[in-house]
Amino acid sequence: VPEAQLEAAMALLRKAGRLWVVGYRHSYVTAFYAQSLLAQVRSDVCMLNDPAGREADLLACVSHKDVVLAVDFRRRSAHLPQVLVAARSAGAQVLVLTDAPVSALAMQADVVLRCGASSPQGLFDSYVCAVSVVNFLATTLAQQLRATTHHRLERIERLHVALNDLEPQL
Repeated sequence: VPEAQLEAAMALLRKAGRLWVVGYRHSYVTAFYAQSLLAQVRSDVCMLNDPAGREADLLACVSHKDVVLAVDFRRRSAHLPQVLVAARSAGAQVLVLTDAPVSALAMQADVVLRCGASSPQGLFDSYVCAVSVVNFLATTLAQQLRATTHHRLERIERLHVALNDLEPQL
């Protein structure tokens, strides 16, 4: 992934009022991972995918201050371009993580991060590159927002202790 694209992606993630994450089918796993990591680093990180079918309700909350991180790998959902059109019409900026060298989504994006997913065996794609890029983005954002991230993680840990919801580490 070119450094200029990574820097542009980091700028979007840093300035986002709210960060929305979306991915369908095989892309959902990487999108969920992105939401999980980024939500530890900063507040207001939300999945647009909604098992209750409330995507329209959630899209109504998107504003010009927001960024949508869309994960799009093959066996693509025909629904994702419509979601991004709705988000862009609300003024949100769009960051796309994809394996496609050319796509309709790339034309809607402010920043595109491309990484391969095709497997030499051809049966199942590999998302190792995508997961690594997500890990890099979250780690770099945590470093750039060091004080905010530190306070957030401390608060999260105190809540885990209060809720007694995690097994003790050995």
